[in-house]
Amino acid sequence: MELFVLSKEAPRIRKVILQREAQIELEETGKAQIDNFMSFEECYELSAQYKPDPHESFVINDFEDIDGIIDAIREPAGVPPWKPNEEDIEISGFFFGIEENNKYKAGLQIFDKRQVISNKFTLTWSRESFTHIKGLSLSLDNKLTAVVSEEENGLALYFKSLHNVRRLFDMDMYFREATKQDVDDFFESDIFLGYDREDPKGLIDTWCRKKIAYILSEDRIGQLTATSVKIKAEELNVSIDIIKDENNEDKISFPEDKKTLKRLLRFLDEDIYKSSLSNTIFVASGKRKD
Repeated sequence: MELFVLSKEAPRIRKVILQREAQIELEETGKAQIDNFMSFEECYELSAQYKPDPHESFVINDFEDIDGIIDAIREPAGVPPWKPNEEDIEISGFFFGIEENNKYKAGLQIFDKRQVISNKFTLTWSRESFTHIKGLSLSLDNKLTAVVSEEENGLALYFKSLHNVRRLFDMDMYFREATKQDVDDFFESDIFLGYDREDPKGLIDTWCRKKIAYILSEDRIGQLTATSVKIKAEELNVSIDIIKDENNEDKISFPEDKKTLKRLLRFLDEDIYKSSLSNTIFVASGKRKD
């Protein structure tokens, strides 16, 4: 069994070179994690308003494996090796796979910077004493975030948390579009000013409606003020125009062009973030430097 990382930079998939002992351990642990994850009793279509119970799962049929996860598991020899930068490890997660009846399953885990333990004084028990671990050290989680399964009618993505799986994949294409009323309610909320329901410039497209639907489902807007949004945006080099309303209160001016509108929605959906070590600004959906 091979171990791979989902990188935030191209190439998106890279292979982790393991010693034989680690591969054997991964074989046992990885298969057990996939089997355990897939032992749910019921699965449902994606719904942001529903949280599956432990015996349930979400499923997306006809999943588009844009990154080539299953191909990497099927033919690992063609995947470039991962050479981590100890100063700033920019990956989204790990994955590994199994083959059953000529079909492949990939188990995926999200990655958190706290799993890097090389900058700590780390001890491991060996026989009758502790040994100090030197060099770059990483830990894998003991549970999966998602499984990509090769099935008779194509690929299926199984997961339990929409929030977590969005750290691995751009899920917007699978999300419902906001209705016209949803869009009106969104931009007529207390933090915006200048929205025209007629949308004369045609700024609000399918991508925008899906973003708005997800932001509304997370109920983020009601917790924000125009001023707090602007302060956070400035930290990420996101330009937001603030104007005064008739009561002299700060409001976010509705963008004049589609690029600015989409950047604002990305920011409100927390798709734009700053690396904690290098201070590089990233756009999450494409994991590209800004």
